[in-house]
Amino acid sequence: MTTEKRLTAKQIDSIVNEEKEKPQYLKLRDRWELDYSYYSLEEYDAGEGYQSYTSNKPRTTADKIISYLTEAAMTVRTRYDRNDPESAESGTSLEKFIRGCIRMGDDRLTSMLSPMLQDQLAWYIAVRGWYCGRAMFNKQENGSIKCEIEPFDPLNATWKFDSNGLKWIAKSHSRTPDFIQDTYGINMDFSAGDYETGVDVHEYIDRFTRSVVANGRFLVKPERHNNKNLNGDPIVPAFIGYVGPQPFVQGNYSGDNVWGDVGESVFGHIRGLIDNQNKSMSDWQTLVRRAVKHPMILRSRDGNLRLMDDPYREGANISLKEGENLELAPEMKLVADAGAYIGSVNSELQQGTVPDIVFGDIQFQLSGHAANILRSGAQHQVAHRMKALGSAYTQIANILRSQYQGGRFGKMSFDGVMGETQTYFDEEIEPEDLKKAGNLEIMFKNSLGMEDPQRFSTAQMLREGPVPLAPDSFIWNEILDVEDPDKWKKEIFAQQGSRSEPKAMAYNMWEGLLENQRPVEAQFFLDQMKRQYTNEQREEYIRKLQFQQAIIQLQSQLQMMQQGVPPEGAQPPQGQPQNPRPSMNNNNGVVTGAESGYDLFRGTTPPNNTRAPGEPRPGARG
Repeated sequence: MTTEKRLTAKQIDSIVNEEKEKPQYLKLRDRWELDYSYYSLEEYDAGEGYQSYTSNKPRTTADKIISYLTEAAMTVRTRYDRNDPESAESGTSLEKFIRGCIRMGDDRLTSMLSPMLQDQLAWYIAVRGWYCGRAMFNKQENGSIKCEIEPFDPLNATWKFDSNGLKWIAKSHSRTPDFIQDTYGINMDFSAGDYETGVDVHEYIDRFTRSVVANGRFLVKPERHNNKNLNGDPIVPAFIGYVGPQPFVQGNYSGDNVWGDVGESVFGHIRGLIDNQNKSMSDWQTLVRRAVKHPMILRSRDGNLRLMDDPYREGANISLKEGENLELAPEMKLVADAGAYIGSVNSELQQGTVPDIVFGDIQFQLSGHAANILRSGAQHQVAHRMKALGSAYTQIANILRSQYQGGRFGKMSFDGVMGETQTYFDEEIEPEDLKKAGNLEIMFKNSLGMEDPQRFSTAQMLREGPVPLAPDSFIWNEILDVEDPDKWKKEIFAQQGSRSEPKAMAYNMWEGLLENQRPVEAQFFLDQMKRQYTNEQREEYIRKLQFQQAIIQLQSQLQMMQQGVPPEGAQPPQGQPQNPRPSMNNNNGVVTGAESGYDLFRGTTPPNNTRAPGEPRPGARG
């Protein structure tokens, strides 16, 4: 259990600045700056007199992987007791809470002209290899509570860990006096140089408070956030992580730079190859250019001959004096293995990035299965980054949940769209609604590997036959990767019910046509529903008349038997009295319809064609 220690603004300044200058951060920042130069396609300079070539491979590779991450579908899986209805309901509320928080955070980022959360995290995970940020509920000026999720650029972040996890995190930016005055309403005294370059402003968050400091002065005084985990321990309301499975190692090569060796960007495999390719292609381009404008040898008595006109211009005339001469320099050619060498470099670039097939570059016809195999070659770049994206979202979800369940917030409204069902929700959720939900996990699905048609075909194959090859739970979870199988089953049952009932089908048709502004066609289905209803009413009326008729017949039979009159057509057995009393049977003296000659379940025609009250006469139209 950690205890709170209040820090002054000068102490925060000193702690952050000291941590920023440690070797692991310096190595990380150098690497991130180099990677950004590749991403921004900083021009390669081959030197004066040489053609310079800059490959777009780094940018296209990064953007392709970023697109996989931004287009990936989010899956929220909550753990709950399926036998406990309250626990299941709490799990659904937790999913709605998380999706609503993300929707709220995205709305805030969009209003600030910033990309949405998934887009920003995708970029940092691809280009930096790290991600970090804060997630908090904050009270607005109008008194409302809003969810704020703000990613930090790892380049501008500093952090500290201890035995209990993340101890603090800080986001630093250089700000001018005008910016500080406009943003924080504080007029600070700056030195002459600081007015041009600005000073470092640190947003500092620890396990208890959040503050903003600059030059040893609070721009925002420490504000308590009271953020705790589900065990009640105070935590920093921030998320941080890196890409890849590599743990922290320390040895002769790594030294103390434990941060600098983990969390690689998409350029981690090709940093040396990028400059090599640019140099090789620059040399090739230079030779191609010289083949077009071949170097020339100028001879004169004093050695000062200069051509005033371009000799390669069409129609150019070159005047030479006596003793002056002009001739082509010996031709320079590429070595025989130059093409093979450049091809080898390009092959290694593909192995370290993504294959050209993902860009649609196919030199020959391939089957769908073969294309999937080649496309899956990008998995080594995408899989770990997809996992990092899910880890970031899971951290954010747990932070916001612990804050909300902390008791400082009342009922709040959340809206969003639920996973695969794509159903919109707008509900009020209380902190108590989340308590019975278990742990949650957020994952992202990419489009590499098995395509949807192949996935569905595999699922169908596993389910067919008298003995399925796999249970439905495995098919939905592992093959189809369904977010909530229980919801899927309910949706399937509802769909089957709608299709099997004619009235339900007619209603859906009528509703759909009305929503699409086609009232004339909708009227056809409305008339159909009316006819079905009228026919059902008529059938129900006939069933009631038949039941009334049966009751009257039974009463008549019983009355005749009590009077000693046998039913029409019945003859008493030989040796029996003419007016026997009803026998005491197992029905406590009550004669059943079958014993009296009338079966309620089969029905009979009343004797002498007797009509019940209200029954239409024979031959009458119903």
